[in-house]
Amino acid sequence: MKILVKSLEEQLMITVAEYVSSDGFKRNKAQEFIKPYEWGRAAIHLSFIEHRENFDVTVDVAIRFDALEELVNRDNKLLTAKEKCNTFSIGVELGNYIDNKPLRLTVANDADVHRVASLIYRGF
Repeated sequence: MKILVKSLEEQLMITVAEYVSSDGFKRNKAQEFIKPYEWGRAAIHLSFIEHRENFDVTVDVAIRFDALEELVNRDNKLLTAKEKCNTFSIGVELGNYIDNKPLRLTVANDADVHRVASLIYRGF
């Protein structure tokens, strides 16, 4: 069943990408979508909590203001230069933003993929 879960995760990523691409987001990493701006970038990130026959997904969104991050991280010796380029200024788990409580959406089959992708996009 692990293969099925991984396949559903990838289907969800592809479907979410179709939704958010209309807003200028592109898939960056395995579970992240980025939209660049002249002042920084916005990100949507999906986290998967895998179970034997399904998985839950949570969504967080973040904004990076380059000038702020450069100022905050200027003397930070704990982060590498590459890590400093990947920090964000503000972010929130989508459920906490919408309803003040964490949101976990369950995907167990193909029909769930489209339903959950739509919910993610509407929440975003």
